[in-house]
Amino acid sequence: MRDGRIIADEIKNRYGPDVDLEVYLDFIKASAKENKPFLAYYSTCLPHYPWEPTPDSKEKTYRAPNAEHKGDPKYFPEMVAYLDKQIGIMLKTLEDLGIADNTVVLFLADNGTDRDLINTWGDGKKIAGGKGTMTDRGTHIPLLVRWPGRIQPGSTCEDLVDLSDFLPTLCELTGANLPEQRIHGRSFAPQLLGKPGNPREWIHIQNAGDRQLRNSDYMLDNKDQLRRVVELWEEPAKPNENKEPEKEAAARKTLQAALDALGK
Repeated sequence: MRDGRIIADEIKNRYGPDVDLEVYLDFIKASAKENKPFLAYYSTCLPHYPWEPTPDSKEKTYRAPNAEHKGDPKYFPEMVAYLDKQIGIMLKTLEDLGIADNTVVLFLADNGTDRDLINTWGDGKKIAGGKGTMTDRGTHIPLLVRWPGRIQPGSTCEDLVDLSDFLPTLCELTGANLPEQRIHGRSFAPQLLGKPGNPREWIHIQNAGDRQLRNSDYMLDNKDQLRRVVELWEEPAKPNENKEPEKEAAARKTLQAALDALGK
């Protein structure tokens, strides 16, 4: 559906993400033309399976054999590259419209990489996917923010952030009022601007009935399992290792109290 019209026949031979991007950019262009503030949310299907060729792939004929099939993992990097190309088009559009300096762009994932994939980083480290797991491989995701002239290019921040923090952050950046109801999110707007802010002590993670709190060193789940935080290229730590009893006991006490305060 577009502009009140069903466009299935018009787009049946086009690449879906290209259509999605076109609609998204049309909204931005229309808002800029009317000089209206806007919130544009682009929920891309790239690089989700089925892993199939993109318009930029050399071999374009492969298709997953059925709806349950994940496709061929060799196309995953090409889908990531195509998403990167789309982001570049978005950023250039903002520049061309003359609104880049007044537009905050946030890029993030909603979960880790599929468990059927292993990716090799530039330094040779291999990162196994962990989507759907209660490990950092399933929950520690990229977050990049761009605001020319306001956010220092190339700057980084090690503070913990979870998805509940986006509402108060966007409200602070835009001057919008927070809802009257109590929220759990905490604005990280100051950190984006190079200030100390009010960093979180822990974040809350949930997948169906599985819950856990994670700080910078440990994660404690609702099954009373405490794990060390390790690097993404390392195997997830085993629960309740008791390698540093005093440190682990203190972490368990702090995280359990916070988990209890959140309720069920």
